[in-house]
Amino acid sequence: MLRVALFGVILLAGCLMFSTTVMGGTWIVDDDNGSWRNASSIQEAINSSSSGDKIRVFAGTYSEDITIDKSISVIGNSSINTTISGSGSDTVVTISASWVNLSGLHIKDGDNGVNVSQSDNVTIEDNWISDNDGVGLYIDTSNDTGIISNNISYNTDHGIEIKYSPRNNISRNHISWNDQWGIDSVRANDTIVSNNNLTWNGRYGMEFVFSNNLIIKWNNVSRSGRKLFESPYGIGISINSGSNATILQNNCTINDGNAIRIAQLTNSRILMNNLSDGRGNGIACSNVQYVMIDNNSINNMTHLGIHMSSTSNNNTIQYNEIWDYGQDHWAISLSINTENITVHHNNIAGYRSDSHAYDDSGKNQWSDGSFGNYWSNWNGSGNYTIDGIGGGVDENPTDETVETSAPEKVPEFGLLIPMMLLCMFGVFYRRLR
Repeated sequence: MLRVALFGVILLAGCLMFSTTVMGGTWIVDDDNGSWRNASSIQEAINSSSSGDKIRVFAGTYSEDITIDKSISVIGNSSINTTISGSGSDTVVTISASWVNLSGLHIKDGDNGVNVSQSDNVTIEDNWISDNDGVGLYIDTSNDTGIISNNISYNTDHGIEIKYSPRNNISRNHISWNDQWGIDSVRANDTIVSNNNLTWNGRYGMEFVFSNNLIIKWNNVSRSGRKLFESPYGIGISINSGSNATILQNNCTINDGNAIRIAQLTNSRILMNNLSDGRGNGIACSNVQYVMIDNNSINNMTHLGIHMSSTSNNNTIQYNEIWDYGQDHWAISLSINTENITVHHNNIAGYRSDSHAYDDSGKNQWSDGSFGNYWSNWNGSGNYTIDGIGGGVDENPTDETVETSAPEKVPEFGLLIPMMLLCMFGVFYRRLR
């Protein structure tokens, strides 16, 4: 029995040693000189740690710029009461190792807030990144970055900037009051952007350039362009050069320019979005091919509902609801260089007494061969004539609205309350500073 018991003790000790090796140790950082702490600064704990370790940062303000060069987790008590205040002349948190987790911190007063460079599988979660003179979160030449449930606000440049970094998961973030873009990305293939709130950013809500296989879904993008007072420029969602994008069930409202803009995009879908109350077009398309615009609700845009230009061809516009587009504009406008665009099963109404649509090409189809569109001003007999030098015509118009899956317009008061709360919080926070 004694041998069995001794063997059990040895086995248990071995398991504990193995567990410690795999899971890593824990370091405690406390600026209040607690007896339980391992370090008084975060950088001191990082320097002493090994890969796999966790660094727990107790509530307080830590005035330092830190570099994380090991595969560790740095976990603050809460982004409300655990602050890293940078020097103002450098990045507050620099991550140069893979498999790093950064969470629960308020990161402020730096050049950039967080810089992830040449590091894979990094997770930035539950942080507040604000009041930096440059970008809030900068990702460069890194793969598989998770950006989850952060508040990224009041940064002088972009909220998030991504370059040459594929397979990002950007979800459940609040990105607001940044002076430039909410999200600005170049060559960010296979990125998913979902369930984010982007509001009151200075120029664009989000833009992706030279990026393929994007999924942009379930986001609220509003009030883009607050720093611009010239022609409409505050775009909600923009994709410039790419393929295989899906823009699904987003709410783009009260932006200073186009709700959605796509250019040089192929084999993509714009589905079931609510686009309303903006100063530009609902959906602006330039040089796009094999794009389907399907079941969107486009309401009260100052300019055009849907506009296609610059050799856009082989696209489909179907089952959309376009109401109250800009006076002296059109619900759908196709420029002279467009070709083989099929427009059918849309519900269209607006201010014009003549035609709700415009076609300068004459090489497009305004029905699917058997069914055209509902036009609120059709007289009930014959074809529906499309404005423009192309001589377009809907040969199968209907006087009954088409059943679609387009989303209902979100009431403005539904957005007003959270916006007011954000504004009040921003004012209160800045007074405390």
